Amino acid sequence: MSKERSDHDQRAKRNSLESNESDQPSGNAGAVTLPVEIYSDERMAEFEAAEGELSEWYERNES
Repeated sequence: MSKERSDHDQRAKRNSLESNESDQPSGNAGAVTLPVEIYSDERMAEFEAAEGELSEWYERNES
């Protein structure tokens, strides 16, 4: 395939994608997938302990 033809195909594809985007309604029309993490009671206790340590650090280092 020639370089000119390749450039033309890329421009056509880009223009097609742009026109499809403009056809979408404005606002939150898309779907989002978010990961879900489930923590054990032991892991939750570790988080709480770390938060307590961080809180103590802030109390000692407030200026």
